Amino acid sequence: GGDGGGDGGGDGGGDDQIGSPLLSTLRGWENRLHEDDASKLTHHGSREQFCLAKRLAQRYPSLLEETYCSSTYAFRSTQSSRTIESALSFAHGLFEGTGPLNGYQPITLDVVGMHEDKLLRFFDHCPHYLKMKEVSSCAQKFQYGPHIHQVVARVQAIIDPEQRVWNVTIPEVLSAYKLCIGEHVVFGDSIWCQLFSHHDVAVIEYLADLKLYWTKGHGQDINWKIAAPLVEDMLKHLNEAQESVVLAHLRKPQKATFRFAHAETLLPFVAFWGLMNDSQKLKDDNYLEMVDRKFRGSHITPFSANVVCVLYDCGSGAEDGERFRVRILLNEVGVVPPFCRKHDHFGMCPLHEFVNHFRDKTGGQNFSEICNVRMLQAGS
Repeated sequence: GGDGGGDGGGDGGGDDQIGSPLLSTLRGWENRLHEDDASKLTHHGSREQFCLAKRLAQRYPSLLEETYCSSTYAFRSTQSSRTIESALSFAHGLFEGTGPLNGYQPITLDVVGMHEDKLLRFFDHCPHYLKMKEVSSCAQKFQYGPHIHQVVARVQAIIDPEQRVWNVTIPEVLSAYKLCIGEHVVFGDSIWCQLFSHHDVAVIEYLADLKLYWTKGHGQDINWKIAAPLVEDMLKHLNEAQESVVLAHLRKPQKATFRFAHAETLLPFVAFWGLMNDSQKLKDDNYLEMVDRKFRGSHITPFSANVVCVLYDCGSGAEDGERFRVRILLNEVGVVPPFCRKHDHFGMCPLHEFVNHFRDKTGGQNFSEICNVRMLQAGS
């Protein structure tokens, strides 16, 4: 910097004008994000959880308007400050004004260490998955293919079309996009977002979806098979709720079970049920064909992503004899699993079809058998 300024004042001052005006702004950019906040829940995220609880309480008053009791409402979180804060923010919204501490209701929150948490961090406890988990060749090919290169060229044209100061690279463009997202979420704006058109965002989003699809979604069977412990836990609670209705005079039912985890937890869970799956696989060479795809990480796992499974008692006089039915909401929108053959016009599916699907998908294997590398190799 000092040497450049000493070689004649006129030329040194003119360097600031090389490239576009946006380049000058970017060169003066200062990072407003702090490394210490990387794993924390933002105020916006806390508010989202609080409001989500309020909406669910309005939607299911018979389930969620009872006075808090740890045996009635069970909360569990992974050992992460973000998920713990999410659980507490959600509980505050759910029970606001009903507790003994000036309306605040403390809750019992079950937190399991990450090295023992096979229920919500199953992805850390499956050797076969960890062995298979890698960015797919599809994502690698797309990242260095023509669509991404076109994005880089457009960004180059915006910043410094003659490449006199900045020769933009693919990693730099992807990092700029992450900065755009991060700053926009936290601060509501970002100068980095000015680099990208809607088309650019769609292309980069497809790259992100390729990575998710092949490492956490429908791309490989092991991705969703590892969600078996969480699926089995869900079915256990639904079956217990069903039994509590049938044996109402013997036990008080648990009204709701809440789990707070990660996108790595939710994506395999959604894929296990066959939700948001496309007839074609996402690949590096079919971007244009998949523009209207169902599988989108931004739709499946946005901030405060959630899946709600609700058991309905349709009464012993139900037309088709299916008294107990389940409805799934993905981010508060009802979805019908593709395996559900007898769903009604509300999108509710008989409970036994969920149980049958679980058995079909796991083939009777438990989590240890699914994840045992040696066993899989011996059987191949």
